[in-house]
Formats: sequence, structure tokens, C-alpha cells
Amino acid sequence: MERGGAIRESRLGSTASPGQLTPLLSGKTFVSPFYVDADPDPATAPAHPTSEDSVTQRTPGGLERTKQPATFFIFSDLSISKAGVYRLQFRLMNWGHVEDTGQQMPILAEAWSNPFHVYPAKDFPGMKDSSPLAEGLKELGFVELKTRGEGKGKGRKR
Repeated sequence: MERGGAIRESRLGSTASPGQLTPLLSGKTFVSPFYVDADPDPATAPAHPTSEDSVTQRTPGGLERTKQPATFFIFSDLSISKAGVYRLQFRLMNWGHVEDTGQQMPILAEAWSNPFHVYPAKDFPGMKDSSPLAEGLKELGFVELKTRGEGKGKGRKR
């Protein structure tokens, strides 16, 4: 279904097998919920989403987790012109409700990113190695996501 330059697909009326997810496309944004085996890298991941509550049992090898749905917002090229500390706001909205009724888009959930620092070019400390989460998303097919392998980060030594 094409509307206003965005393409929206759903499971309704599709030939997808039960449990199979179909993508939502809007410009260069790709949204596809999927299950993850483990939480993102705790050193670099924000507090949300998490499967922390899904610990099922303690095994000799560590904690065994059930697969939990997770949503990731990927910005392969985010540009902010003014230095400072910022947070991103994410809103989950029901597009179908707007299309069906013409009413205002209801906000189903809202989350904020952890604060991040934007540096002026002369003070930029350099890129860090890619996180395990970024590497995993690249392996899943997020081709616009540029990653740097381990030890390939460039940074000024301070």
C-alpha cells in the first residue's frame, strides 16, 4: 500500500507464514521487529529495550535467556550541527488508526535514548570500535550501517 511516499506492509491479508514479519518502509528507514538471543552489549546499549526480566534459569554456563522482541532505531548518518549533549526521543505510533479514521496519530509508547555528546570538529576524540550490537545488525542485513571491526577505531590518544 503506497501513501504519501511511504510504503506500509502488514501481515493482514498476506501470504506470510504464521509468525513471519514483514518490513515497514518509509524513505530510507527500515523497520523490522525481530527476536534477539541476548541483550545488546551492556557497555554501549541504552537501558531500553532489554530482556533482563526474561532470565529463565541459572545454568552452569551462566544465565539462559528466552528470546524477547527488541526494536532498534538505526541512524547510519545522523548530523547535528551544534556541539552539546543530546538525547533522542522515540515514539511508537499507530499509523493504521490514522489511515482508517483520519484522526490524530495515537502515541502507543515513548522512550528516550541515553545522553550522547556532540563535539566540535577540533575536539572530536575519534571513532571507537563498533559494538557487538552494531556488528550483529550489520550481519542481519542493515547494509547502510557502517561498522569498524575490532581494533579499527580511530581515536586520538589523550
